[in-house]
Amino acid sequence: MNNKAHFAWLLAVLISEVSAQTKQQDDSTPLAELDTMVVTATPGRSLAVKDVQASVEVITPQRLKSLSLRTLPQILQYAAGTGFVADSGTNSRINLRGSSNNQTLILVDGLRRTGKFGTSDLTGLSIENIQQIEIIRGPMSALYGADSIGGVINIITKAPGEQFGATGSFTWGQAERGQRDTFIERAGVSTGDFHGLKNRFSAEVFNKNDLRVDTSVPTTTLKDIDRYYVNYAGSYDFTPQRKLRWTGELMEQNDTGMAFNRARNVENEDRKQISLTYDDVYDWGSARLLGTYGQTLANVGRNAQDPTDIEKTKFELGQIEGFLNWFAADNLTVTLGTGGRFQDLYISTFDRNRFPGAQTRHVFHALSQIDWDIIRDVKLVAGVRYDTFSDFGDALNPRASLSWSPGDLNFRVGYGSAFKAPEFVNMFPTFVRTSRRGPFTSVSTINGNPSLRPEKSETLEMAAKYSFDHNDVYGSLEAIGHVTWYEDLIQSINTGNRTVGTVIFSDFNNFNTGQAKVRGTEIIFNLGVKEYYNLFASYEYLDAEDTQTHERLIDRSRHAFRFQNTFHLHPQVDLSLNGRFYDGYVGNNANRVRESAYHHEFDAKLDYAATQWLTAFVGVDNVFNRVTPYVMGLQGTPNDPGGRFYYTGFNVSY
Repeated sequence: MNNKAHFAWLLAVLISEVSAQTKQQDDSTPLAELDTMVVTATPGRSLAVKDVQASVEVITPQRLKSLSLRTLPQILQYAAGTGFVADSGTNSRINLRGSSNNQTLILVDGLRRTGKFGTSDLTGLSIENIQQIEIIRGPMSALYGADSIGGVINIITKAPGEQFGATGSFTWGQAERGQRDTFIERAGVSTGDFHGLKNRFSAEVFNKNDLRVDTSVPTTTLKDIDRYYVNYAGSYDFTPQRKLRWTGELMEQNDTGMAFNRARNVENEDRKQISLTYDDVYDWGSARLLGTYGQTLANVGRNAQDPTDIEKTKFELGQIEGFLNWFAADNLTVTLGTGGRFQDLYISTFDRNRFPGAQTRHVFHALSQIDWDIIRDVKLVAGVRYDTFSDFGDALNPRASLSWSPGDLNFRVGYGSAFKAPEFVNMFPTFVRTSRRGPFTSVSTINGNPSLRPEKSETLEMAAKYSFDHNDVYGSLEAIGHVTWYEDLIQSINTGNRTVGTVIFSDFNNFNTGQAKVRGTEIIFNLGVKEYYNLFASYEYLDAEDTQTHERLIDRSRHAFRFQNTFHLHPQVDLSLNGRFYDGYVGNNANRVRESAYHHEFDAKLDYAATQWLTAFVGVDNVFNRVTPYVMGLQGTPNDPGGRFYYTGFNVSY
């Protein structure tokens, strides 16, 4: 589908939506984030942010509106504690609270997703379908089990509306020097309530041309991206208290690029996902049952030395969970949960002699948690979860948090343990990766280790928060200190080098050898002036150290500061000025030598509500055209879109 066809397709959808002449609620009214409801802290129960016993942040529709909404990693760059979110367009890296990549659990409506190589990458999720994003920083294995060492990012998708309504958007953008042409079309339709049955259909088309930092060579710095999403959500209300919801998702990814030696790189994925959620509310409590099944088929070619080496993935995942919240007393709620999941993964680069066929993992768990108002203003949340894995054994993880809330103040102290199950991608396959290092070509062979153990952590946290709401001015100021001890971290160790001409061959093997200590401070400030102004700002200090070598952990910033400003200049005009600063970032340069870097970016966006249903926008991301330092990118690539990015477009909400 060419770009003109994309535009014509979207325009036809928008015209049909507008002609319906129905009205959807305007979301431009500023809302206090303190009152935003979240479910991630206790599945099956909705709690206001101010009542959650954890370090939680919600990226609301209002905050989403102030961004260009290119990808999910771009959105998360403005969330507290996320560090520097590296995004190559096809892959991403996030270090929530200084944890290692993939130590943060990614959920969609509380459920896991499939992805290439048995993992779930943030770049592969549809933006059109996002209602809000809930982020809990800190260990959450007591509720969610494996992979939540750094915390949990839960994407809440849009539900079908009560009334017929439609939304649509078109975005066109281009990076500096006339590259990275971008076309994004999104549309959604809710059919309204028909005797309790509601439906929502949506689609997203996402196209970006490639980017070359050095236009004199054919090397693709950022790949050409072509992605297509189709989403469906349905719900049926048996009664006002008893509700059933189901969702479906189709995604097709076709990304291409060219390596330094003119070899063609490919990155393809087809994903299918279906989910079901049942909620029931009683006088004595509530119950939730949810399940999902997903499948990913992917082909990836990253071996520049051998373009015919295509890494094929078939990944299936099934998950079912149940939660029961019992109001045992006026001041005590007990949460019980149980469930299981299976993961079945085949990667073509498995060692065929040792691991023929697919590898399978079965996980079963049980959990309990209490929310106890001990005395006035003093609350205890405590829980424990037991997991048993078919391939490496059991895990038991407790969590406890005690808070005191006198008036507008809140003081909290907490402890939790967490773990990350070794990924199949670290255990069974062998990968070959190539890169250019000056006049030399580096060929690295990374070998799996089936004997890997889970990575483990223990965390202590202290926090103080002041919340205020005085007439038209509201907000909060929060200071958090945390320290985490890690053990059995999985590290890829170079076990041998050899040089043939200008080619350096290296062998890497995975082992549980890492130990680390991460200490940090977070200061988070939110301010709202109704109808005039909104500010979300955070500062983080991070000291992440390998306790064996006493060196800083790489791919982390010492200091990070970010802010989102939205000025409501007029009932029809909003101006958003956003910025991010990173200092003391440590990573490896092109010669694999440690190097420290400083980086900052500013974004600006102007929204104009031309009519009740039509909003036009124009913006610039990375206003000062700051190129991502080599040590901060994924394998030296700059963050997508690779420099200053101009964009414009419109939204329809009717």
